[in-house]
Parts: sequence; C-alpha cells; structure tokens
Amino acid sequence: MKIVLISHGNFAHIFPYLDHLCQKGDDVHWLQIAPGRKSYKNVKIYECFQKSNLYLFKKFSYILSVPKIRKLLRFIQPDVINAHYASSAGVCSWLSNQHPYVVTVHGSDIVQRSRNKLSRFLLKKVFHSAALINPVGQHLAVILKKLGIDEQKIFPLTLGVPLDQLPFLPRRWDNN
Repeated sequence: MKIVLISHGNFAHIFPYLDHLCQKGDDVHWLQIAPGRKSYKNVKIYECFQKSNLYLFKKFSYILSVPKIRKLLRFIQPDVINAHYASSAGVCSWLSNQHPYVVTVHGSDIVQRSRNKLSRFLLKKVFHSAALINPVGQHLAVILKKLGIDEQKIFPLTLGVPLDQLPFLPRRWDNN
C-alpha cells in the first residue's frame, strides 16, 4: 500500500507510525510542513514547508505549502493520506483536495483550536472532508462529537504501551 503521512518534520509522535508502516512493507512517503529529519529508514521524505514573514499568522506558512503538497500527491498517487494535527497538516490535506485522507488529532489541535470561531470553522471543514478522524484518546473523540462530527467517521486509536516489552513484574496486592 502506498501511504503519505503529512506532519511537522520534528514531530516526535510520527515515528511509531512510520516504523509500523515500514515494518508492514508499505511504500511510505512523508511530506514535512516544517523542517525536520532529512532521512528515516525506508521512508521517502519531501520538504514542503515555505517560510512566511508574517509573524502574526504563523500558520500561514502551512497554506503556502499547499501547492507543493498538491503537486507531490498527484505525483505519488497514494492509496491514503494520513495528516497529523488537524490545525496544520489537516488543513493542508483539505486544501490539497486529494482523497481519501485521514486526520489524526493529537490534542491541542482540537482542544485549544476549537475555542476560536475561525479555527473551529476550519476544523469542521477539515473533518467533514476527511474519510476518517483518528483521535488518539477517547477524550478527544468527545470533543469531535461536540463539534458535530459524524460518529461513524471517528475511530479512536491509541498507540498504547507495549507491556510485554517492559522489564517489570506485576504488582502483588496484599488484602491485609
């Protein structure tokens, strides 16, 4: 399967996704909307970020990345696009008008942004256009439902902790 992930280049939470997809043998492409790693395993990395001198509009640089993202998506022709952070990569995916895309929400992208009217408007556009929304926790799924997102599109999935790989013994509870 050919998969494109879109995120910041220094986004620490992306690496488990990249690792898993590479282990499965998928053809993985990573479009970076902010500077980061130049190479990672068998992942094809593309720098899509544009610098913006508009300090007031920090997120404006993401919008400047959209033409390059659109062009790369047409070239790569992925089976699916996975955008990490709705307020940045999600907006880029929505504006690129390439489908299907999944938006993985990690927290502050909807907890903080959903309070602002303009951000809430953009988030709703991103979510309604997405094939699936993946909140990394149930508390985020609740916020998505409050935004009016169709429950059928919400698929909570947490990476979790691999307890079998941790060197510990289960606690023995004494009933005394």
